[in-house]
Amino acid sequence: MELKDYARAIRNHDWSACMSDSYAVTRRADARKEELADLAKKGKAYARLWDLGRALEGNFMWSAPSERWPEDKRHEDGWRWVGAYLWAHGIVLTEKEAKLLVNPMGMLDKYGRHLTGYPKWDVIDLLVKVHEAK
Repeated sequence: MELKDYARAIRNHDWSACMSDSYAVTRRADARKEELADLAKKGKAYARLWDLGRALEGNFMWSAPSERWPEDKRHEDGWRWVGAYLWAHGIVLTEKEAKLLVNPMGMLDKYGRHLTGYPKWDVIDLLVKVHEAK
């Protein structure tokens, strides 16, 4: 699996499957998660993608910042994952540019849920599409 495909697989993994009432869904997701973790052993770049993607995507609940996952850590996890994701697609960003592609600290959605550090996937996907069209 190419690095960009691996990054997409991490992003699109069903991280919330552990909440399913269906044992079959949970079992399939656990098996896939194990496959993705094994692929991280292919090299440093794969391992780094796994660590960064899992740090952000694995915390899928997006509840209020807590002692375990404070707002500044959540923000950093987000922009680092975005930077690595785009790097895997051949797009190199500065730290400042990567930070612009995640929601800023203090960002809430219309329901009052904290979105700090959540990637702006619509913009990110557009960047990848434009880059791949070159």
